[in-house]
Amino acid sequence: MFRHKRSRRLGKWLRILVLIFFFLLMLELGWLVVANFPQRTVIVETGTITKGCWVEAVYLRNETLLQAPADGYLTIRIPSGTKIPCGEVVGWISQEPTEDLPEDALRLAKKVALYQSENDGLELELQRLNSEIFRRQAMSNKGAARADLALLEKERQRIVQSIRNCRDEANKALVKLDYMTGGIVIISSTSAGIFYREYDGLEEQLNPESIRQLPADIFKKKFPLKTPPSQISKGEPVGKLVEPFTEVLVAKVDPRVVGTPCLGDEWEVKTTNGWRNIKIIDIISLTNDKMMVGFYNNHPEIRFMPDRRQKLFMVYRRVKGSSIPVQAIFRKKDKTWVRIVKGDEFKEQEIRVVETDGNRAIVTGLEFGTAILSR
Repeated sequence: MFRHKRSRRLGKWLRILVLIFFFLLMLELGWLVVANFPQRTVIVETGTITKGCWVEAVYLRNETLLQAPADGYLTIRIPSGTKIPCGEVVGWISQEPTEDLPEDALRLAKKVALYQSENDGLELELQRLNSEIFRRQAMSNKGAARADLALLEKERQRIVQSIRNCRDEANKALVKLDYMTGGIVIISSTSAGIFYREYDGLEEQLNPESIRQLPADIFKKKFPLKTPPSQISKGEPVGKLVEPFTEVLVAKVDPRVVGTPCLGDEWEVKTTNGWRNIKIIDIISLTNDKMMVGFYNNHPEIRFMPDRRQKLFMVYRRVKGSSIPVQAIFRKKDKTWVRIVKGDEFKEQEIRVVETDGNRAIVTGLEFGTAILSR
């Protein structure tokens, strides 16, 4: 009786050992199947992996507010988003609503604006010349400076006379314009740029030079746009001019996603004309482990104006090189390997993964056209 129970106990443990052995054997076979079968031959290709993310962006631009020169009814003749030259008639202010002006009056108004712009340029040149004359007069070597002073004085007299002539012509044109329009006050562009009726009141504050003064919560702020009323008071904004060649785009980024940006790096942003490269010109650390990254953009997008803030998709890295499926890569002895096909056999080749997107990897150590094994 005792032997019978003992033999049954031994048989039970033997079955358990057999089951454990069978389980381990199946586990090993399963691993071999997963690791080596089925396998297919793939060719190393040339490819690109793109890394990008959505960011909150704020635009810093050189903008000039145009202000109403008088009280009255405002008429704007230029559509928002229009590129205009210096002196272009943007609109006018009248005592009664006026929808249109004669072409002769518009041409004369442009002429007046150009005279005024030329006068402003001459005034600046005169200031520079006066400073240079004062500097030369203070030189200890009077003899060496005397000849230059004579030439500078002659140039100064020429500029003074040009200013007088310019003012005379502008005054004559203004008198004639006032007669033609019956006292309507013309609003002209003070420089070339892109005109917008919409403005947010921060045109003089948020310019490219203000990047270091931006508050950390700038990306949470709203920038509601305003438009001028039909009946306006003197000094109120009637619109703004945006310089079309200089813009700084400031984006909030997470270094854990994009890595560590460096000055001079080029990222890409999607525009209506495709992807455009923009260069990093400033990096500012924030208290929440985020960064403000400033980019110089010499081709601002008209469709993003006059909005101050946008959500953009930016590419922070494009990696080109030898591209393979991630299933072809395996780890062994803390190194990364692939199996290169040689006839009916293969050999293992160590590689380095430069970038991956989860499906494919850009690697070094493999040439284009090489046949490798992949699961």
